[in-house]
Amino acid sequence: MNKETIAFTDPAPQMLGATVLGVPVTFQVTASQFTWDYGEKVFTTTSPGHPYPHQDVSYPFTRPGTGRVALTTTWQATYTVGDDPTVRPVPGTATTTSASAPFEIREASAHLTRGSCTDHPHDPGC
Repeated sequence: MNKETIAFTDPAPQMLGATVLGVPVTFQVTASQFTWDYGEKVFTTTSPGHPYPHQDVSYPFTRPGTGRVALTTTWQATYTVGDDPTVRPVPGTATTTSASAPFEIREASAHLTRGSCTDHPHDPGC
């Protein structure tokens, strides 16, 4: 609690294939929007987030308890047919939703010390 909980996902495009009437069709599916649901707050970004120390998606929970972060990703796609290199857009978008495992939210507390924990290892917070 009161510390940022960082979230991020892998934004790599997905390649999917199918055969329609004997002709191969290749789809490239790309994430275009991310909706992050921290339970207490929901917000949408175009960023997939990044790990520490370059994080840009985070939220400081305000109550102790059990937390979970859900992510709804909006996808756009293009496709090619057979040996034709023409890339065509797929109209519309699709979404997928996934969630983290539950985790415990605790309150972070600060302790004043006389100096470093190396010099005073028995002080509170060391």
